[in-house]
Amino acid sequence: SRLGLLPPSAPHATPRAMSTTEVKLFGRWGYEDVMVADLSLVDYIAVKSNAHTFLPHTQGRYQKRAFRKALCPIVERLCCSMMMHGRNN
Repeated sequence: SRLGLLPPSAPHATPRAMSTTEVKLFGRWGYEDVMVADLSLVDYIAVKSNAHTFLPHTQGRYQKRAFRKALCPIVERLCCSMMMHGRNN
């Protein structure tokens, strides 16, 4: 195919379709069991449906304005802090 999704030996094969009904992190773990029990942290830990992503690195600019970091998915914040190297990691 033009996009390189199909091997040249199988021109009429259909690519595997992903399920769009449920968003799973890395295609493996669901978000339905994640709950924030502490009321003081509910506004600052993003686990609602708008924070569900397939991969935890959305390249969003969450530090452009004050308190926008609270909109960043909690899994992405964890992964970004793990990728940091050097001082204050």
